[in-house]
Amino acid sequence: MKELRCIVFNDQEVVTAFINRRRRLREALPVGTIQGVQYEVSAGDGVTTTIRLVDDYGAVETVTVRAAEIAAALVDFCLNRHIPIPAGSRKWIEAINPGEVTLMMTLDGTRKKKAPPPRRVPVPA
Repeated sequence: MKELRCIVFNDQEVVTAFINRRRRLREALPVGTIQGVQYEVSAGDGVTTTIRLVDDYGAVETVTVRAAEIAAALVDFCLNRHIPIPAGSRKWIEAINPGEVTLMMTLDGTRKKKAPPPRRVPVPA
């Protein structure tokens, strides 16, 4: 038995999650005003997110982000807002509705029980 959980994010939340993760990791951020977000689904890479930006001089720049980075950013986004995310689940993103991306998580229903801690047995002398 497996359980499937889904959390749906709009474009603004996806971009906020992406920017917050890049800031936290001290990675370079593109400069400009966000003009739009587009999702492309491919068989091998999953959902690729393209963010279009316009700088102060009118030049348009695009940033393409792989599905794994967006999924990690969305997990961070949820954890920062105290939304519970199961640690042992498989996570990926899907573009189901236009303008939204969905973080999907599957949990295996058969949890393995932890072994009890070892007991000390007194040895007779």
